[in-house]
Amino acid sequence: MAALRLTRYWIEIIYPTSASAVRQHFGVSAYFWDDALVLVSTCRAYHAAQGPQLGTNVIDVDVRTVDQAYILPNRLPPTLRGVWFPMG
Repeated sequence: MAALRLTRYWIEIIYPTSASAVRQHFGVSAYFWDDALVLVSTCRAYHAAQGPQLGTNVIDVDVRTVDQAYILPNRLPPTLRGVWFPMG
């Protein structure tokens, strides 16, 4: 049996509000898409009560393409399974 390979996902979550929509991004390494969504949903920064919707998502994201000034210094290593941005 072949070992599962981790894939890096960049997931945008949209929280609709009465005036506009708030967008939040998550970097996550997971074995498959549904695994990534479960990991995001258990992250403290995720707000399920606000009726989130999926926005634009990138599969197998190159972490060098995300915001170099803010995201890269504020993330965990994307080589392990789990949410690597935001930290905590």
